[in-house]
Amino acid sequence: MRSIHLLVALLVSTACSPVSQVLIHDDFDKIDKTATYRLEVVVAPVQSQDTKLAALFGTVARRYANDHRDFSVRSVRVSEQRAAAKAACSGATEGVLWLQPVTQQRDKSVAVRVRAQLRRCAGWVRVWSAVVQGVWPSKDPQLASLTSKYQSEVGAIASTYAAPVFRAMRALVDTMPKPKLIKDADIDEKIDL
Repeated sequence: MRSIHLLVALLVSTACSPVSQVLIHDDFDKIDKTATYRLEVVVAPVQSQDTKLAALFGTVARRYANDHRDFSVRSVRVSEQRAAAKAACSGATEGVLWLQPVTQQRDKSVAVRVRAQLRRCAGWVRVWSAVVQGVWPSKDPQLASLTSKYQSEVGAIASTYAAPVFRAMRALVDTMPKPKLIKDADIDEKIDL
């Protein structure tokens, strides 16, 4: 009986989620949990042209992953080239969070769809992937200060897109597996971000 209640609770909680198609590679706990936490974010320009909006997606994802997961996400690149995502695997980078967003502005809201993948640099293996899709209001009183912050960083585009992008990226990143930092030096590095 308890397992039926758990199953019902799981179905209800995922039925309302804007995230679908979540996949975590079978060997995450064995390989990636302790070896894929230094990341770069690569974002394909939205509708193949808007680099400021793509940078907003990347910046929000980077900050949220740093603050709410144990990833050390250092930078954001904007490029529609798959080769650029692979090229981000250099130096100490162990993985790439690759985002492919599409947006459609509506009256007072924005429809957002993002395909996301976390790729391990060693072998370019897909460690995690998911799709987020939803419609969120452009103006969100709960996110007014966040919107203002992003307006000062990326410009006027944030007044329309910061709140919907944040809602989408939060839902998406919350489905990512959590790495485990085991060395003190790694923990110190994360704190310094």
